[in-house]
Amino acid sequence: NLPDSEGWKEKAYKTAHNSGFIDINNGEYGLAILNKGLPEYEIIPDNNTIALTLLRCVGWLSRGDLKYKKGNAGPSFATPEAQCLGEHNFFYALIPHQDIWAKAHISQKTKQYKTKILTQQLKNQQGNLPGSFSFIQLEGKYLEISAIKKHEFEDKLVVRVYNPTDRETSGKIKLGFDIHKVYLGKLDESYKEELPYNDGVEIVLKPKEIKTIIFEVLFYDSNPKSNKIVR
Repeated sequence: NLPDSEGWKEKAYKTAHNSGFIDINNGEYGLAILNKGLPEYEIIPDNNTIALTLLRCVGWLSRGDLKYKKGNAGPSFATPEAQCLGEHNFFYALIPHQDIWAKAHISQKTKQYKTKILTQQLKNQQGNLPGSFSFIQLEGKYLEISAIKKHEFEDKLVVRVYNPTDRETSGKIKLGFDIHKVYLGKLDESYKEELPYNDGVEIVLKPKEIKTIIFEVLFYDSNPKSNKIVR
């Protein structure tokens, strides 16, 4: 339900923002809508309906006579091209599921739906990697990776994970490299403490928590006869 916004300069809107999926459920079963680039939605509670905005068009840069807002937010310029006339393609998917969205792994399925699989065919050549290889593995219920990047200031690898649910969960991160040291970091990539690495690093995340894990990877000289370690 919306708050009583009478007297506010900008009243509460019925529509809200999503970053990839909308879900409605009764605790036993539900329906999720996954989408690519369709951020606006509304839940209509009278009949348990999800309204997904496909196209939001305007004719003016700013208007002072809007229903939900008093005054102008900018100059009143006509913007006829913002009516977005023409043909459009929209991409979304429907997933009926049991339980709540977290137990149905809807957030993880959204990542899979939105992420393109890139493939490339190469010529036959010699190499030292196996035919099947994973650079990183994340084990554990509900955990998700939000970033894999080079450390901003050092030659280290940063992996950021988060728990989108309202319950504590645990898991393990494994890398396909030899690891020298692992650290628990902060969002600014400074260090909090060193972590043990035993066939992966164990992590526990509170509800809605984000954690930054910093890996110091051991790289070896590209010469197959050399055992020289290059950090």
